[in-house]
Amino acid sequence: MDELDKLPRDPYGFGEIWLDAHECSITKESFIKMFGETDFLFKYVFLYNHEATTPMWKDQFDAWKEQGILN
Repeated sequence: MDELDKLPRDPYGFGEIWLDAHECSITKESFIKMFGETDFLFKYVFLYNHEATTPMWKDQFDAWKEQGILN
């Protein structure tokens, strides 16, 4: 999952994915467990419409799209 390495990392140095829209983090493993391991994992539309996506995640995916992290 090299694409996941492009996501922001927590400011505390733990190497977790930083969810800046909510000032919290998640491990890469937990992210993959939640959204699956697929070629579409890094696509905004896939993530936004995924069955595991909550309103909090939609906010985060919107923020990453605005920042140019997701396409």
